[in-house]
Formats: sequence, C-alpha cells, structure tokens
Amino acid sequence: MTPKIAVTRGAIMATDLQEREPLTSENVGNGIPTTHDERVARAERILSGDVRPEDYLPVTDEIESAVQEYVALVMRNNPRIIRSEEGDNNVRKNFTIMFHCGGKEVLAREDDIGVIVLAMGTPDVIRLEKQLTPKSWQGFGLDFPTRWSDES
Repeated sequence: MTPKIAVTRGAIMATDLQEREPLTSENVGNGIPTTHDERVARAERILSGDVRPEDYLPVTDEIESAVQEYVALVMRNNPRIIRSEEGDNNVRKNFTIMFHCGGKEVLAREDDIGVIVLAMGTPDVIRLEKQLTPKSWQGFGLDFPTRWSDES
C-alpha cells in the first residue's frame, strides 16, 4: 500500500497505512540488542567512536516511497522551493525515526549517514541515562517522534 502523506500545522504525518505492530527494542530489527546490558555495551561502543553500519536505522522501501511522495507533494504545492539532496535527506531521517520509533521516547542522533538510536522507550532511556554520563552521550538527544500511522 502506498502511504498518503499529509502536512498538518507544519508536522509531517504518514496516513492511510496499515496498522503496524508496536515497536520495541526487541522487535525493531535494527541492531538494537534485546537485553539492557547488551544495549549499554552497544551504546558505550558507539559513544567511543566505533560506529558500524548496522547501528543505523534501516531506510525501508516503505520509508523511501513516503519520502518521494512527500517531496513531490511539497514541490507541487510550493513551486518556489528549491529541491536539494540535503532537504530530501532531512525528510528521510525524520521519516526513518518515525517509522521505527514513532510514539516512543528515544535517545538518538542524526548524522550525514542516517539515524542512530541508543535507547528507545522511556524505561530504556532512563536506565541508559543513569548508567552513562551526560557528557558521554554528547551529540545524542531526546526525541519524541510522531507515530508513523497517526492521523491528526
């Protein structure tokens, strides 16, 4: 099913999507380990500079399709906007975190490659923040991505 994209009060929403299983760090399928100790070890590895391709949230075909549809909609409705690769990438990162983590508090970072999530869900975020110093997770921040299937 091709998602329909709506812009509401400046927010980007994907609508008309099939309901997805609620995502947790156990079933997100993005390389976030399932146990707390493994998540802490992964976070410490990433924060020490050992970032691996599998640490990034994957951009699925569904996400890419939604990005292209949204960008086309924006271009149609705002002909003065100049399309750029940077703009497309920003939309892609936003949609990626919405798709994988929407509706959950996350400790995450975006960079030129994509989005890395250290912790997802309030309990995991709190536990990780307690084990790591704020200085150690510099560059990462709290985010509250919109649910992928919200219709506001």
